[in-house]
Formats: sequence, C-alpha cells, structure tokens
Amino acid sequence: AGHANWRAHRVAAGLLRPGVRPVDLEAAISASLRRSGAEPLFQGVVGHSGSPYPAVSCISVNEGAVHGIPGTSPLRSGDVVSIDLGCRLAGWCADSAETHIVGMGRPRDIQLVNATRATLDLAIRATATSRCWSDVVQQVASFLHGAGFQLIPTVFGHGIGEELHEAPQVALAFDIPMAEFQDFELKPGIVFTIEPVLTTGNGSLRVADDGWTLETADGHPAAHCEHTIALTTAAPRILTRGP
Repeated sequence: AGHANWRAHRVAAGLLRPGVRPVDLEAAISASLRRSGAEPLFQGVVGHSGSPYPAVSCISVNEGAVHGIPGTSPLRSGDVVSIDLGCRLAGWCADSAETHIVGMGRPRDIQLVNATRATLDLAIRATATSRCWSDVVQQVASFLHGAGFQLIPTVFGHGIGEELHEAPQVALAFDIPMAEFQDFELKPGIVFTIEPVLTTGNGSLRVADDGWTLETADGHPAAHCEHTIALTTAAPRILTRGP
C-alpha cells in the first residue's frame, strides 16, 4: 500500500507545471492507484459538514493547508501545492502527503517547503532514539523555534493499519486548542503517520466555502508533508517511500 501511494505521488509530481489543473492531477492519481490494484480511501469519507468527500486525493493550493478538493483553475508558476492521498492494498492502509512548488517559487515559499520536509525527517529520525512520542515533540519544537515558521497544531497524524484512522492520535504540538495531547510509548510494531503542516503565518485555520478545504485564516501559504512509518527493533521504516 505504501509503494502504491509512492507511485501515485511520483505520477502527480511528474505532471506539475504551470497550466495543469488539480483535477488533472486527481485523474492521474486515480489511474495510478487503479494500476496498482489499490483502493482509494478518501473518496466518500463524510466530513464535519455531513457531505462525502468527492475526490480520491486532497490537493491544497497556496493558503489551502489540508483537505483541498481538486479544482479546475490552472496552476500558476509559484503556486505551493500539497498533495495528500491514502489507499488500501491487500487489507492494509497507507497515507502520505507531499508539497511542491510549481515552476519558479518565491524564496520564502521554498524555505517553507524545505522546513516542512526537514520537520518530518527530524520527527522520523527521533522515533529511533525516543522512549515516548512527547520526546519527539520536544525535539520538533526546538527545531521549529529557530526555523521561523509556524506549525499548525490542529492537524494530527494518526495510527494506521487495517483502517485509515486508528489510535493513537499523533500530534506534533503540546498546545492543542481542539483536543488533549495524547502521549504514547514508542515500541516496535506500532504503525502511524507523522504529518507536519507549516505556514508563514500565525497557524490558525478556517473552513473554506467548499465545506472541506482547511485554509489559513490569514491567507499565508501552507506546506504539508506526511509519511506512514512502522517502528521496528532496528529503525523506523518509512512505508510510503519507494521500494
């Protein structure tokens, strides 16, 4: 399942250029998952508004942070595009997200995307030497303190296995306005996602008019990176990276 997710991301990344529409990326992602024999998991999920999600992937552009419905407006050079997708294959689920910049990006946006990737990489590495999840969160907080970007605290990772969303909740911040921070022991056999979402703004979100997209309230761009990882006796294994 992780490899199927990775292949679909590679297909989408290969199409990214000015003039391409998010719905075109959605069609390519859907076709890639079908070729892998994988079942897409986002389509049909019922959200807080009571409406089912209408697409296979989430494609969030610029101020869109997560859950963006793929649209028909052509992408422009400099757009910050986050692609999130999940699938099930042979009974097991995988979930991952990547953020790209179309064409020539602004220096600050390039730094934002690089910092989001670095935050994810740091968190994954930290699971190998930490006793519990709160130890990882402390290391992420120290890194972000000097990075100059704001973590959006209300977007969580999650346990994953036979279902897309399982326990535990995997928050990257201690101070969560909407939920209580959940700590858990890091031990072999646990499989979960880590998904930092960073922004150049203050980190607050609002629901867009489509009822699904969570966008930054101040209009600043956001970047979203995610991997599904499995903790083993040797090292964390990234399941949504290429074979």
